Amino acid sequence: MLESLDFYGLGDDRIAVFDWTGLSNLNSPNCSKCGGIQFGGQLFNGVLSYYGEGALAEEKNGPIPLGDECGAAGLSTGNPPPVSCPEGGIATNGDDFTEVSQAQNQIWGSISTEINQTYSSEATPELHQGAAYWVIGTSTFDTYGYFTLTTQGYVSPKHEDLSFPGMAAEGLSNQDGGNGGAIMTFTLSGDGGPTGAHKGGFYPSTAYGRLTSFSTGLMGSVVNIVDLGQSPHDGFTEYQGYPGPMRPRWGDYSAAVYLPGTGGIFFANNYIQYKDCTGAEFTLGLGTCDGTRDGYANWGTSVNFVIP
Repeated sequence: MLESLDFYGLGDDRIAVFDWTGLSNLNSPNCSKCGGIQFGGQLFNGVLSYYGEGALAEEKNGPIPLGDECGAAGLSTGNPPPVSCPEGGIATNGDDFTEVSQAQNQIWGSISTEINQTYSSEATPELHQGAAYWVIGTSTFDTYGYFTLTTQGYVSPKHEDLSFPGMAAEGLSNQDGGNGGAIMTFTLSGDGGPTGAHKGGFYPSTAYGRLTSFSTGLMGSVVNIVDLGQSPHDGFTEYQGYPGPMRPRWGDYSAAVYLPGTGGIFFANNYIQYKDCTGAEFTLGLGTCDGTRDGYANWGTSVNFVIP
């Protein structure tokens, strides 16, 4: 198991690896040998630093019919009050790992982190939500009782943000049909940064990148979009309690798993799959916008299969 250690929101450069041993003793009659089960851990100091886990990600501007209803209900404030309640961004995770997987005698895991993107054409760096990841070797634990750091890296799409990174790796060569590849999957979104890149950014989209245990980042620095988002996030958590405290949410559902014998990985996360309707077409009920969304939420789930 893996865990980050930034419990106070100050940033950190440590991760912890935990282990259970002797679990076969659970099979003993009446658990008579369960005293042989042990729990342990190891601290890694001085790894890649991370900060601002769970900070909000931006997204491309677009129609927000629920936000319009919020404004029409008088819940937006200002002079004059805006016609729509403003969106609050997309939550990118809590202060922990979205998913941890084990393959190739390694443990793979990633967390969200704030990352400064520096461009020669811009006077100041752009601050975005990206990911930090670690690959932890388990062979030394099996032999000597301690883990090793195989590699680590950052992932940060140019001018954009990512949410809820999850990782999975396939088998080694000649094992289960795999070749030692891996992927990181996440929701991609953003407003293109201060330059408005990518035609104003991306609505929440399902994306992934390939990597290996030694690539120190995505291979070819390529982010692949498999399901392009069609509208902004327009859910009740964006506007709940406005103008008081609001806590925008996003699906805690990025996941990836290797299917032995196929050489491939199934992965899934959330995106916005339909274009939003506006005006009289939108109602606060089920099956609005011609049945493409709920009145209080518009997210969907994208499920995919890829060979790394």
